Amino acid sequence: MCVNGNTYDQGVGVRRAGFGDEIELRAVRLRALKDVPDAFSADYEKNEARTPVEWRAWFSPGATFCFEITLGDTVGMVAVIRVEDEPDVRQLAAMWVSPSVCGSGVGDSLVQALLSWCRTGGALIARVQVYDFNDAAHPCTSATDSPRPVAGYLPMRLAGRDRNGAEHL
Repeated sequence: MCVNGNTYDQGVGVRRAGFGDEIELRAVRLRALKDVPDAFSADYEKNEARTPVEWRAWFSPGATFCFEITLGDTVGMVAVIRVEDEPDVRQLAAMWVSPSVCGSGVGDSLVQALLSWCRTGGALIARVQVYDFNDAAHPCTSATDSPRPVAGYLPMRLAGRDRNGAEHL
């Protein structure tokens, strides 16, 4: 795999985080909140105080994906959550890519992993919330050929069929 002109061994890239990854998830989330605090609705101090049990909630019933360039060196993350009362919708959350790898495809890889997980789980829509002032996030979300956010939300229609059998491409 090549990131910013550097080649890395096989086995690095996107992986789904799970039980045992609480310390790594905490570290990358705190890096993200320090790097761009205004891009998230979360608070650094509250996240810093979370317990391992609270971090485990990021793994189920939704999913969290990390991008590693070497074992233990996480340079990006994204979470996906199930939306209460909307069984066909998943919400992209907490996406962050380290400035050291911006523009390298890390963000695209994370979104593709998330969308694949959504499709496999039966979702028809993956929704992204991007604050209007978060210009760095707009290029990533606009790459899906979806419209700009309305009231902060950007829907991404997933390929497949809806409950009524209508095909979505």
